[in-house]
Amino acid sequence: MLIRRLKEVGQERISSGSFAAGLKTLAVWHRCLNSGDNTFLNLCAQYINTLEPPATNPLALMYGSYLQELLHAFAKCKHAYQRETDYEESRIRRLSQDDLVANIPPLLKQLTKLLECDLQGGLMDSKTRCAVQYVINLLVLDAMPLFRAADLAMDRVRESVGSMRGPDAERMAGMYGRYIKMPDRLLLLLKQANTDRDVSVPLTTFDTKALRAFKARLEETQAKLRKEGNDYETVKAIAEMAAQDDMPTRAVATFSLDELDD
Repeated sequence: MLIRRLKEVGQERISSGSFAAGLKTLAVWHRCLNSGDNTFLNLCAQYINTLEPPATNPLALMYGSYLQELLHAFAKCKHAYQRETDYEESRIRRLSQDDLVANIPPLLKQLTKLLECDLQGGLMDSKTRCAVQYVINLLVLDAMPLFRAADLAMDRVRESVGSMRGPDAERMAGMYGRYIKMPDRLLLLLKQANTDRDVSVPLTTFDTKALRAFKARLEETQAKLRKEGNDYETVKAIAEMAAQDDMPTRAVATFSLDELDD
């Protein structure tokens, strides 16, 4: 039904109404991905190409790109980090070091794609503006657990990067460089959240209390990253040392004094 509706919206005459309809259809899809068990999520992850936003709707293309990345991340990690709650231990804490290294890139890529959804701005009619605001609220709702997982992952990277294999250490240092820029960008996204009844997400996890808690978490992370030893340059330097230690030792030629005399 959702696939058919997306196709119908794409065939409509380009208008503010079709823009709003495209966003609303994707928003319903988004809600379904994050509801119930993982059955629908598993199915969509197997057929990601079915989630195809209308090519004539730039807002839907941006939002749809994030939803596709959500499915890619789930397919790679076999876990939906955006569905975690504060009432459960994050899966990140239980991963082995090898699994941690494998999970971090898709996790950060999903969060990066979310932050690329710059939907506000420009002239919009009331229907499109409401649809955009509702989508932004859904993105903020995903950003909360995604960043929590990313923050915990990077705490582990900071603690263990020196003991990783060289290529893994350098790769995780690069991921750390991307992560440290995210709190600032997420705070800008958070300012766009709106709890008005006509655009609010009808979930207890999305209210002013939850938004304040998320803001506090982001500000705490900013303060943490300003402490000595938590900056990117330090993590990068430790990773480079790990990479050097991991290099195979070159054979050194030896000669006896008799051989030199000959």
